[in-house]
Order: sequence, then C-alpha cells, then structure tokens
Amino acid sequence: MHDPDRLAQLCRLYGVDRDYEDAWGQRHEVPGTTLEALLAALGAPIEAQAMALEHLATSHEGVLKALYVLRVSDSEPTISLKVGQYAGAMLRFEYLRSDGTAEHGIVSLPNDEHSKHYWSWPMPFRPEMGRHRLTLATDQGLLASTWLIVTPDHSYWPPTLHGHGRVWGLAIQLYALRSGRNWGIGDFTDLAHVVGWASRLGASIIGINPLHALFLHDPDRASPYSPSSRLFLNPLYIDVEAIPEFRRSAAACARVGDPDFQSRIAGLRAAPWVDYRAAWALKKELLEMLHAEFWNTADTQRRKAFADFKSQGGDALSRYAVYEALQEQFFDHDPSVWGWPAWPPEYHHPEAPAVAKFASAHATRVEFFAYLQWQTKEQLDSVSEQARHLLGIGLYRDLAIGVDQGGAEAWSDQDLFIFDATVGCPPDIVNQNGQDWGLPPANPWTLADRGYEPYLAIWDANMAGAGALRIDHVMGLARLFWVPKHATAREGAYVRYPLEPLCQLLAYQSQRHRCLVIGEDLGTVPPEIHSALADFGFLSYRILYFERGAGGIFTRPADYCSDALVMVTTHDLPTFTGFWLTTDLNERQRLSLFPSQAVANQQLRERAHDKRQLIDALVREGLLPQDTPVPEAPSAPLMLAVYAYLAKTPARILLVQMEDLLMMPEAVNLPGTTSERPNWRHKLVCPVEEIDRALLGDLVRIMADAGRAGPTRSEDPA
Repeated sequence: MHDPDRLAQLCRLYGVDRDYEDAWGQRHEVPGTTLEALLAALGAPIEAQAMALEHLATSHEGVLKALYVLRVSDSEPTISLKVGQYAGAMLRFEYLRSDGTAEHGIVSLPNDEHSKHYWSWPMPFRPEMGRHRLTLATDQGLLASTWLIVTPDHSYWPPTLHGHGRVWGLAIQLYALRSGRNWGIGDFTDLAHVVGWASRLGASIIGINPLHALFLHDPDRASPYSPSSRLFLNPLYIDVEAIPEFRRSAAACARVGDPDFQSRIAGLRAAPWVDYRAAWALKKELLEMLHAEFWNTADTQRRKAFADFKSQGGDALSRYAVYEALQEQFFDHDPSVWGWPAWPPEYHHPEAPAVAKFASAHATRVEFFAYLQWQTKEQLDSVSEQARHLLGIGLYRDLAIGVDQGGAEAWSDQDLFIFDATVGCPPDIVNQNGQDWGLPPANPWTLADRGYEPYLAIWDANMAGAGALRIDHVMGLARLFWVPKHATAREGAYVRYPLEPLCQLLAYQSQRHRCLVIGEDLGTVPPEIHSALADFGFLSYRILYFERGAGGIFTRPADYCSDALVMVTTHDLPTFTGFWLTTDLNERQRLSLFPSQAVANQQLRERAHDKRQLIDALVREGLLPQDTPVPEAPSAPLMLAVYAYLAKTPARILLVQMEDLLMMPEAVNLPGTTSERPNWRHKLVCPVEEIDRALLGDLVRIMADAGRAGPTRSEDPA
C-alpha cells in the first residue's frame, strides 16, 4: 500500500494503533509493513482502491447485531438497528425474557436520508438483568433475532469484602504440593487437604495456577499459560485412587499395590522436581483401566451422570475429545507432530469427513478423553465447594490470556483466531527486546460478530465453582500487542478490543457465578484499564517489587490501592529469598539472557539498592529496629516483616506465596526460558503440615494484628 492516508484510515477503522509507548514512556512508530500485515490478517481490503471505507468496519452486520449488551441502570435503553433497505418499514418485535414471559409490539423504522444506515431504537420496555431474546419480523416472516444481555453495574464481591473487609490467603502451584500419598505431582486431594489446613490458619482464599488442559501427548509442555484449551481441565491433577471405579476394580487395586509400581511412585514422590512424563505414564495406565471398568460395570445412575456431563459439554467437549484422540494417534506414529497444523490436511477442520470417520472408528478412545474431563471436573468441583464453605471466598483460579496455536481450542474454533500473528508485549524493564508469547490472538471482529460467545464460554468454564478469577494480562480486554509472523516483538502493534461490552459481560458472569474478578494489570497499562477496573469493581493486582515512588522508595502501606490484591511476588518474578540472594539475576547471567555484562552489572547494583530501600521501608513502619543493616542472607523474621508490611495496606486481599513461607530461592518460572531450567516443576520442599509451627503462629498473629484474620477453626495453626 502506498497511500499513507488510506493506511491511517484503515488502521483507525480496524483498531490497529500506529504507534505505541514502551515502559519508559518512549513512543515508537509502528513500521508500515507491520500495519499492512496486521490489517491483512484482520481481513481489511488493503489492495482495493475504490472502497467506501466508512462502511468497512461494520459490513458484517445485519439488521440486528449478534448481541446487545446493556446496563441494568440505563433508564432509557436503546439499541442500534441497521435500517438499510427496510427504511420506513413497520416491523413486529418480540422480547422474550429469560423467565419465559414476553412483550410484543411494533417498531417503525425511520425513512429519512440520515437514518438509512443506523438508527438508535428507544426500546419501549425496560430490560431486566439477564439474558433475553429479541426478534424482528415482517409480514413475510422472521427477519432477524439477537440476544440482549443486561448486565450489572458492578461485579460480584464476596460478603467478607463488603464495607472495609480485608482478608489474606495462600498462593500455591498445585503441581508443587508434596504429600505422602500423591503420585509425584500435587492433586485435588492434596488441594483439599491444604484447604482444610489453611482454614485453620484463618485464611479466606487459596490462589492456584491455571488448571487448563495442556498436552497429554507431551506432558513436558508444562506451562499453564500456553495451554491447549481453556475450556477444559488438566487430568494430571486427578487423584486416581479417589475415582469411584478404582474401588470396584480389583485389577486396578492390584496394579497400584504392586511393589514395582509403588517403587516408581515413591521415586516420583521423593524427586525435587515434578516429572510430568513419568507421572502421567503411571496415571494414564490406571485411568485406562478405570475407564474400562466404568464401561463394563457402571450402574444406570452413574452412566446417566456421564451422559449428562457429555450433553452439557456439547460440541465443545466432543471436539476436545476428538482432538486428543487424533493428536495421540498422530504423535504415536511420528513424535514430530506437535499439534493439528502438522496433521494430514484432511484432518485440519473439526467438521471434515475424515474427522467424523475417525471419531466413529475410535469412539471408545474419544470417550476415554471425555471420561478424563468428567473425573477432573468432579474432583475440582468437590474441592471448590469445600473451599467456599471453609474459607469464605474459596479457590482463586487463574485464566491464561491465550492458547497454543496447535492445541484443541485453536483447532476447534479456527475462525476465531488469527494465525498470521502472535500475542506479546513491547519492550519493558524485564524484557528489553519485548516479548512474543507465541499465542494466536482472537479476531476482535469475529468475536463481536459472534456476540462474544467464545469469551462467555471461557469465563463460564473458569468461574464455575471458583470464589475468584484472576484475568491474566487484563489489558487484553482493551488491546493486545500483535506481532506479525516472522517479525520481532519490537515490530509489533496494538490491536484494539471492545473494552466496554467485554467488561460488562465479565461483570455479568461474575455475578452469575458469585465469583470475584481480579485483573492482572502489570506492565504497560492504558488509562482506560485502570478506569474499567474501578468502574466495574474488578480488583487490581499489586506486587511489592513494583510499588515504588521517586528514587525507588517503596510505597508506604497506607498509600496502596484499597481495591486490590497484593503479593510480594508472582510466578514470573523471584521469590522473596531469590530476590534477596539475586538467584534470578544469577540464573539470567548463567543462561546468557542479559544483552551485555554491563546490563547484568547494572541490575545487580539496582538489586542492592532495592534491598536497602526495602529495609528502610520496614524500619519506617516500625517493623524492624532503627539502623538495621542489609543482611547478606534473608531470614524467616525478615520475610515475615515484609508480609507484615503488606498486611498493613488497605488492599482487600493479601496472598502469601508458599515458596516464600518455605524460604525457597528458585522462581516458579523464568521468563525467556523453556527447557533451559525446570520451569513449572519445582516442588515445595516439604508437605504443608511440616512447616514450622512457630513460623505459622507468627504469620497468623501478623494477619490478626492487621485486621485480616478470618475465623480460625482450630487454635493449633498446624
């Protein structure tokens, strides 16, 4: 394209920003080649010369949009109709409420020159909160139909946060839990144990890593933020021995009781890292036996429960199960087949005849993967219900920003995703070259055309049973940084998403599921995101390391945002012990992740300054004595002083990371690495019941003194 004015107009219509600001406030102009590549990916007619540009961005719509999102507080609700050829027509409408009642009437479309394209119809009824159906008809019959979702003004908050309520909880990586009964990886029974243990400490919430379905054919692809599907769960977290079929299967019980099998379990249990491949090999063998037991011996009631589960899962579950069976078969024949783009072409589309033929011929294997989802969900539902009852808020789940391009979600819904670009972020303090996360972005136009149904389904799946949901990279509700294929992250551009309706729908789902929403707003955050979080009652996400003022001085506790969740660190940052020992910086040096030795030296100097500033902050708050020197090594009292500092903030929720309680130096994940280090594999150094009781007693007193303690269920914190 050679016309810069036309390129600018297309960018404006399709929501592609022509420049961006990095973490230092410096503006970067996006290369023209990037703009053209992203416009082409969005379907913009960049080569057409005689196009009516003002209509391009709305050319998909009929008389009614696929969905209208209204606020319940709107006293004069209107919706936009595309009049077109029906100018001057009299249409009949039916408004069918979610409770089954209906209203009927006439819509008189305008017939003047200014209203031939769009007209705001002042609806003659007041929509109530919920999901309703609107249809328009002519004398010849049905013309169009749509959904109206009427949303609340505020998302759900649990009663314990009402008023000035403040609580605390624990943050864990589920796979990292140790116990004397698991199979080398934390499972839902371990999680249930931690829920009971945490409730006795007075905790109100437990945060866990994303539970999304990963890659059963290749379990070492362990990052929960690059999942196969966010609609389904990871069966590695199943407690095999808790499945009802296990108790009825003599063969399964005998296999687990075999000394060799027990020896393999013991080895996995003792290892410092999770061996995903070996753990899944053991579980898969037994789960296949239990599926066969179900197939052969299940009673009518249990068969009906599975049938109901499959019916509720619908096409999405069916496609997921077929994907797993196909990927397993192709991978078994050729381990280089990493995902559906590497399958034979006749299997590339889920509705292809070859796929239907395969599903029919391998029905038992397809059902096996549906059975795994059933058992995973049953066990998660059980612990979720227990957590709500014992903790108050319950489990705090985590939703990844995207999915792997070769996984089940992308294969099942290819029209939604853009495969000529990936999602990332521009240069920032942690990654000076920017980041490319390798995840295909959702097409915002397709999303709107489909009434945002894909996002509604994802939120449904991840809010179900949860007390809170963390939205990873919440800025994605407003914009995502797209990187064209074969470009570097520095050459990317922001693409806009419809922030207002997405936030309204997120609040709606939050109220439906009684699920608090927390937006992870770290990094380069546009002002509209801060406003949206506040307007809709989504909690912000604040990390001690980043809460600084001029000169790097740590923000005083009293000056923290109140509508927020606070933590010392996250899965992508060093633990407190690692921060103090510069374990993360040493790892980066060892793996040559710094652009130069000068940069490495500068960051080491900055870390020394940060530690001095943190000691000074603790002294100012009376949490350490005056003239406290910077210790060479961290200690449990210093770690507790840091958490006491955060406990004093007005933030609604404080999460304590388990790795910090155990003084573990290794970070959960080191961004910019994959196989270079054991990301997403480090286990806790001991089971939770072996944590020092005196330390736990001090932690409980800190939370009580700060007014954060929930009702403890035992005087003994252990």
